[in-house]
Amino acid sequence: MKLKTLFLLLVSTACAPNIWACGGSLWNCDHNPGRYLFSTTNRNEITKTNYEEQNIAYWQKLTGGKLSTYEVKMQLNNTGDMSDGSNKLLNLMKERKNKEAVEYLEKLKEMKKVAANSRLNSWNYPSKAQLEQNKKDWLNILNWAQNKLKGKRTQMNSRYVLMAMRAAFYAGKDDVLGEIWLSQNKNVREPDLKNQCEGYMAAQWIKSGWTEKARDYYIKAGRITDLRASFPQGINTKVMKEVFDKYPESKSFNYIIQDFLNNHSSDLLDQREMSEESKKELKTFVNLAGNVVKSGSTKNVALWLSGRGYALYLLGEKKAAISDLQQAMKVKCDPRTQFNTRALTLVARADNDNIDAKFEAYLTKELTWLRNASAKNKTNYDSPLQLRNHWTDVFNHVVYDILIPRYNASNHTTTVALLANAASELTHTQNIYDRRCTILKRDSTQKGFNGDYTSALFRCLDTIRTESVINYYSVVNQGGGTAFEQSLVPLCYTNESYICDIIATKLMREFKFKQAMDYLKKVEKNAALDMNTVDGGWLGRPWQGDFWKWNETKKKKNLAASKSYAQKMAFCKQMMKMEENISKAQSKQKMDAKYAKQAYDLACCYFNASLFGKCWAMTEYSKSSYIDSTRMADDAYLKRAKTLLRSAYSADKSEANMTKCLAALFYIGQYSPSNDHDKMAKMLWKLKDTPSGSEFNIGNCDLLANYLKLQ
Repeated sequence: MKLKTLFLLLVSTACAPNIWACGGSLWNCDHNPGRYLFSTTNRNEITKTNYEEQNIAYWQKLTGGKLSTYEVKMQLNNTGDMSDGSNKLLNLMKERKNKEAVEYLEKLKEMKKVAANSRLNSWNYPSKAQLEQNKKDWLNILNWAQNKLKGKRTQMNSRYVLMAMRAAFYAGKDDVLGEIWLSQNKNVREPDLKNQCEGYMAAQWIKSGWTEKARDYYIKAGRITDLRASFPQGINTKVMKEVFDKYPESKSFNYIIQDFLNNHSSDLLDQREMSEESKKELKTFVNLAGNVVKSGSTKNVALWLSGRGYALYLLGEKKAAISDLQQAMKVKCDPRTQFNTRALTLVARADNDNIDAKFEAYLTKELTWLRNASAKNKTNYDSPLQLRNHWTDVFNHVVYDILIPRYNASNHTTTVALLANAASELTHTQNIYDRRCTILKRDSTQKGFNGDYTSALFRCLDTIRTESVINYYSVVNQGGGTAFEQSLVPLCYTNESYICDIIATKLMREFKFKQAMDYLKKVEKNAALDMNTVDGGWLGRPWQGDFWKWNETKKKKNLAASKSYAQKMAFCKQMMKMEENISKAQSKQKMDAKYAKQAYDLACCYFNASLFGKCWAMTEYSKSSYIDSTRMADDAYLKRAKTLLRSAYSADKSEANMTKCLAALFYIGQYSPSNDHDKMAKMLWKLKDTPSGSEFNIGNCDLLANYLKLQ
């Protein structure tokens, strides 16, 4: 590649945005922050309100499996505009001479059309005449469904009841709605249909002033959106007091206290500082909860005490919070509330207690309990916002947001790594966007996204000192460390190849090649497959050759991925040999052309294995299209390459040697400029008309020419 093209490529790469995997915090990729720590109800369960599955299954069975679930769903959900010719479900029922099903589907089609005409939105403004016609249409559907219910009971009866109730609701026939349900509710046995029928009934109850009755239904049915809607003024302390004064044992408190506290904790995280309004509301809740407990008017004392404790924690009153939470733990309550209180106590104590043997003994017990609770709790896959269960989120919050910063501040890096490992391992077994789950082995041969080299554990090990990682290795694989650290090991991923490959790679960055080889010997041959490479993958001895014109070299056949560990071993052996030769030459002061070639060749090896080289994956596991200035300045291989190039330049003043050394230094200078970068550029430009300069096309390098014009 000519310098002109190469330099242009270099600049375009250097100007790309910084897209390092996690940016900012070392830990902020793996966890759900402490937004929803209060959980007396299971968010995963209350969000499951799919009323279609059973109904679709019923109709698919009726078709004999000739239509897919998707096809049935599309037919049932049409708005009435679909022509009969394309209505597969209706046509199939006609073919099978299922008269009752045909009649029902025809009426359902009509009802969907009326519903669409009745729907108010920014695109639909029914006229007065249209509204009157809609009411007539609903009355016709109501009469049809009621007549069907007067006949002999059939398998369609539940669907007739639902259709009649829906028509009565939209026709404004509240009395008829109640009568239908009173007379027919025992005949509606399908859970999904019964749920929808009761939904129309609950709406009628609210219209009639029986709000608490409707709330009881919403809670039982898990219809939390409807429950929240029954509080038109929103959920605040004023509303809670009004509900308590009327219904001190209302089942809705489990939901509304949870919503209230989690909303305030979420606002606190979003704004980084609690607003005065939030502080006022939380203080009011603390007083309200205290009065409720003192009043003796409720059996659900643990709920109010734990809610009060969490509110105090959000206000920063940690000791008072722990006191309330520990008191709540002594009160008899349902298992969910008890688990919630125990988890919140862990959160508060992790953030407050002194780190000592007694505290770590408590952590050992509670983290193990919390992890087991997480493993037993059903995980929700319905929403990308709720990939794991609540106890996993609490575990991650305690570890990532509280314990890791505290242990990191006191330089307990081994403990930090073990905590990160335990949290990553728990998350990897449950997060549907990771390639792993509980039925897959954790190894590098699994297809798909591999979190082993992007997790908080990896970022931690890749960042802390090598000595700390070696110490971590001794704890995980050789039984060392403190009692607390050993208690974390059963919760961790402990594959020896994985950690030895990381240690070896870190040692390679520090030029400790012999030590690196000792750890590489422990790496299994199929391990470390996640080393990314650029421009076609691994090449035979990819670190050799002129890095600043390397694309001119003919590529060799890619080596198998399973050989990547061997490439590291071969690199270490060659670096040891080349460094030994350089050292001998320097000790004997043989700074001649032979030495210059050795130094230049070694510089090429180091540059190619640096963050900017073609085989950067020798010492890195990933990188962005742009390397930030901090990593640029700290790249030891890049520094070593520059030192060797200067030494090579001084040892051999031949035109060819000076040209290639200056060209290489200018190349590196585009990534990491030195104080004498301008001087090097001018010296290189002076060689443009020499045979070597002509060979390397220096005079046609626009980047170099333009750079000098700006000086």
